[in-house]
Order: sequence, then structure tokens, then C-alpha cells
Amino acid sequence: MPAADPRRWQEVASMPSSPRRRALLKGIGSAGAAGLLAGCSGVLSGGGGGDGSPNNSSSGSGSGTGGQGGSGGTAHTADVQVPTCTDPETLTRDDLNGGATISAGCYRVDSNHEIDSGQLTLESGVVIEFAADAGLKFTGGTLLTTGTPADPVFLVGETAQRGFWQGLRFEGSTADTNLLESAVIAHAGSELWHGGDISRAGLFVRDSIIELNNSTIRNHRRSGLTVPDGAVDLSVSNTVFEANERPARLHPDLVGDFEPSNVVRDNDDDRVKAAGTGSGDTITTDQIWQSPGVPFYVTKNLTTEAYLTVDPGTTIEFKAGKGLDVNGGTLRAPGTAEDPITVRGEESGRGTWQGLRFVNTVSADNLLEHVVVDGAGDSLWHGADRSKAGVYAQNADVQVTIRNCTFERNAVTALTADGGGEDGADLTVEGCSFRDNAVPMRLSADLVDGVAASQSFEGNDGSYVLVGATGSSTRVTADATWAALDVPYRLTRHCRCHAGLTIEPGTTVEAAAKKGIYVPEGYLTADASGADPITFTDAADAEENWRGISVNTAASENRLDDVVVENAGNGLWTGNWDSHASIFVYGGEDNGELRIRNSTIRNSAGHGIAKADSGVLSCGNLQFENVADSDVYEMYTGAINPC
Repeated sequence: MPAADPRRWQEVASMPSSPRRRALLKGIGSAGAAGLLAGCSGVLSGGGGGDGSPNNSSSGSGSGTGGQGGSGGTAHTADVQVPTCTDPETLTRDDLNGGATISAGCYRVDSNHEIDSGQLTLESGVVIEFAADAGLKFTGGTLLTTGTPADPVFLVGETAQRGFWQGLRFEGSTADTNLLESAVIAHAGSELWHGGDISRAGLFVRDSIIELNNSTIRNHRRSGLTVPDGAVDLSVSNTVFEANERPARLHPDLVGDFEPSNVVRDNDDDRVKAAGTGSGDTITTDQIWQSPGVPFYVTKNLTTEAYLTVDPGTTIEFKAGKGLDVNGGTLRAPGTAEDPITVRGEESGRGTWQGLRFVNTVSADNLLEHVVVDGAGDSLWHGADRSKAGVYAQNADVQVTIRNCTFERNAVTALTADGGGEDGADLTVEGCSFRDNAVPMRLSADLVDGVAASQSFEGNDGSYVLVGATGSSTRVTADATWAALDVPYRLTRHCRCHAGLTIEPGTTVEAAAKKGIYVPEGYLTADASGADPITFTDAADAEENWRGISVNTAASENRLDDVVVENAGNGLWTGNWDSHASIFVYGGEDNGELRIRNSTIRNSAGHGIAKADSGVLSCGNLQFENVADSDVYEMYTGAINPC
């Protein structure tokens, strides 16, 4: 796992305190002793080596001048030597409960004590050593530590080894804020607080109000901090998590309370786990996920119904089969070129996690910008295989902008959007890179208009953009322009133009066998005059010709200029055999009208161009190559030569 930038944590103590913390500390002051405590010796226990690195052994012992930062850095509790008490005073429950204040000195707790009333205050310079399996449980009572960065409060194991004592439990502790200011908590996690292993932690918090600032959470079994439910008022800032099995496990609704001023380093698993207790988790409060320098790790199906912002530089890793479902909420991920946001599976490779889905979310703030979507598509969002994707925009009630993103190693498709129709989805895709995916994109025809020409494609298995997601045909229902991409558009079903469709110069449109472009309403304009030609062709792996282009509207915009239509003519446009043609101009109530110039029609399985007797065809400077039947044919008349 990537490690945090070691330079960041030198700054943490200088960051401003919160209003809530300042209010609690007002008038309390600091009664910590300056220098060595009576009965204590300055021996490091679980601190850092003289080279500035934490000692990650099970004993946690070491020697030297302190952890990273040294004498010249900004003071932080992680720098401070943990005193060894030679003759500690034993504290009973009566000493701790009911609003007690403990002054500087060395103490011992030899069993589990419940604090069910009052605020227990531990002043600067307090050192409490816990016997094996001992701990403190705060229910109706609360905890306040008033340490300083240079003279913190220490809550540590009597023996400096991981998982020696049980830890601190906060459950129903809401009478006041539990404030751990400049505290060092180490060596806990020996026993479960309840039947589930999730409860093994240095600090286990439920249904409480708690704030950690400028503290050190070190060398705990299972997890340094565990908050598995969303019903907690949490703030974690300026705190170092080091040498634990895992730094923290937080309900996803609380990840936004884990500030980037925290430092996570040298844990067995250097990720902050975002997981609750059920089979799936939901974000219900608006929040910002900010990078602590290591990934957030999502292990359950995660849904956001709230406004979730992900800050630049953040990495989110997902367990296999899990993803993020933006369902009724908003996802805003504005990365930068220097600090992109990364969403990926915990395992490297193609198709190692589910992906991102947008559904039932029409917020204009849905944004993926400079986001790397890596290795998704291992499982369905619903029964259809098209729902496997790096990003899946499902149905019409979606609005999302995807800009300057990188899609790589995604299974099935990197991006799928199937919400076409008259009131379809609002999709914008600009400046994205698609590489080493199964297929870059699969879109309803109505949504291609939102794809800019500025995409890049490299090393994808299918070097094309699939057009058509559901049903036997895909429709253009609002005037649209298809930009020229570096890869073709591939029609997987008939494309029906019920509005105006403009194809830009340099575009290639390819179609599956017997599929084609049909214009029953609207118009088709493919005018490349004076520019790179437009090509209509069959799919590269097709074993049969495609059907071609059929025009049934009397629109002057029906225009083909400087195009190539090849390998078409496979299938009838009407019940009449003579309608099999690469290009067909209808007659009937609304006579088809088509103008075609400076173009090539080749390798047709039927006629080159066929028209009904009432259809209007204007043509000139055409080349016909390898046409099975007539170059130009008028039904009920025969071959004609109007071009």
C-alpha cells in the first residue's frame, strides 16, 4: 500500500483547533508537569527511532531522540517519549467515575471500569498503564484529555505490546463531547467488546460524540479506531495512526470527518477502511472525502444518497464485487492533472471490482474530472451484461460530466450510458483517455452527441464505440452531432433518426451484419466536402454486409458529400426485393429526398442506390465499385443513370 508523505505530519500540530475543542478547553488550562514526572523515567515505549522512523515491532520499544520531526520539527504527541512508570498508583472505578479529575502522575488500571456519569478529565502529564485485558467503557460518562503536544496524556499497555489491554469503548456517551486532545493511546485490542471481531480496537465508538486532535493511535490489534455506525458525531484531526494492524475503520457516513491533517503510516494495512456492519452501506450526509495520504478501502456495496465530494489526490480502493452507487445523491470528484483521483480494485488487473453507477440523479454537479477509473466491471449492476462497466450511467434520469478522465483495464466496457429517449440522460464526455479496456464506450444513440472529439484510445480489445444499448434499435430523438473520433462508432442494432443527425468529417460509422441507419423522421447530414471523408462500413469482424442507409424524409438537410459507403446492401428496406441497396430513398406520403455528391459506393450486396419512383434523388460525381446489381435503380422502372 502507498505510504503517507512523511513530511506532512510535521505540520499537524500547527493547524488550528476546532471551535468545539476551543470551547471545551477554555478555562481548563494545562496542569501537566514540565520535565520528567515523579516516579517516571524517560524510556521510549512504542515511539520512534533516532532516524525518525517508528518502531513497528510487537514490543514497540526503541531508543533515540524521538520520531520523525526530531528536535527541530513542530511538536506532536508522536514525537514524545512514553514514560515508564516504576510505582504507579492504582485507580479504581470510584476514582474515575462521577466527574473525576486526574492530575499529572503515573497510574495503573487493572480491570475494566465503566464510566456512566460525569466527565473524566485527564490532565496533561497523566500516564495510565493498563493491565492485561483491562479497559475503560464510557456510557453515560465522557472523557476529556487536556494534554499538550509536548506533554500529552498517555493511555498505554502495562506491557508495550500490541493487543495487551482491551482499549476504550464509547457507547451512548452523548452527555458531552469526548475530547481526546494530545493523547497517546497504544497497545490495545486484546479482547472483543461484543461478539463480533469488529469490536476489537484501540478505540471502539458507537452512539457517541467524540473528537480526536493532535493525538497518536499506535500499535493496536485489529484497528486503531473503529466507528462502525453512522450515529456518531465524530471529528478526527492532526492525529498519527501508526504501527496498528489497520489505522481506522469508519462507517462511510463518517469518512468525511477524517481530516487530511491526519497521518497514516507503517500500519500492517495502511488503508482507512470505510465499512459499516451490514451487507451494504449508505452515505446519507453531505460530506467531503479528503486524502490522508493513503487509500480509503470500501469492502461493502456503497450507495450515496447525499452530496459526496471527493477531493483531489484521493484514492478509493474497492473489494472484489463492490462499487459506488450514486443513487439519488450526487458525486463530485474534481481531481486535477497534478493530483488525480483514483478509484480502483484492491487487486491489480482488469475487472477486479464493480465500478461506479449513476442512477436516479439529475444533479448538474455530478462530475468526474481527472479521475482514474481502473480495473472495474467484475459484476452486474442489474441482469443485463451491459451494466458491467467502469462507469455506468443507467436510465434517462441521469446527468453527469466526465472530463479529462482515464479509463483503464475495465472489463466489458469502460463507460456505458443507456438512457436515451426524448427526455434522456444528460451526458458529457471530454478529453478522456481509454486504454486497455475491453471496449471503451457503449452509448445509446441519443447520448453520442455528448462525446467530444478530444478522446484518445489505445490498446482496447474492441477499438470502437458501441452505439446501441437496449432494444432492437437505438434512436436519435433530438438534433445531434457525432464528432470524429480516433475509432469508429459501431452500430449493434438499427439506428433510427427521429431528429437531425450530423456526422462530422473524418468520422467512421460501422455496423453489425444487416444493421443500418434509417431516417423515418428528421434528417441525416454527412458532409465532408473539402475535409477528411466520412466512411460508412461494416464492422471489422463482420461475416456479412450491413444493410446501409435509408432516407424517408423530404428534408433538404439529407445530404451525403465526400463519403464512402461500402460493404452494405444486405437486407430489404421494404417488402420489395428491389429495395435491397446500400442507399435507399423512399417514396410514399412523405417522399424521400437525398442529395449525394463526390462519393464512393462499393462492395454492395444489392444495388448501389435504389429509389422509389416518387423518391427524390440528386446525385453527381459518384463512383461505383463492385456493386452486385445496378449502380442506381428505380423501383418499377429499372436501372437508371441520373448521376
